[in-house]
Amino acid sequence: MIADPLETGLKPVDFAFTAPSGFGAGDYVLFQTPGAISGSLGTTTGTIGGFDATLAISGNNLVMNVVPAPSSLALLGSAFLLVLARRRLA
Repeated sequence: MIADPLETGLKPVDFAFTAPSGFGAGDYVLFQTPGAISGSLGTTTGTIGGFDATLAISGNNLVMNVVPAPSSLALLGSAFLLVLARRRLA
């Protein structure tokens, strides 16, 4: 992803994310502060480890929400249907 030089605020491309072993969908607190976070977010969506990710300010936290990419969900759904079909034939 190429950052827009005119866009201000934090963006996923401003961070160097590495998906560790076992990384998956969920909410991850990136920063937690004792006071309110001032400033703004730029583009809030990106990808990490094959997952779609969104940055958000939630109270005093900068949070990254990670969900499976739509293609991953389609693949998982197809595999589930294949397992069901095989069980019916057995």
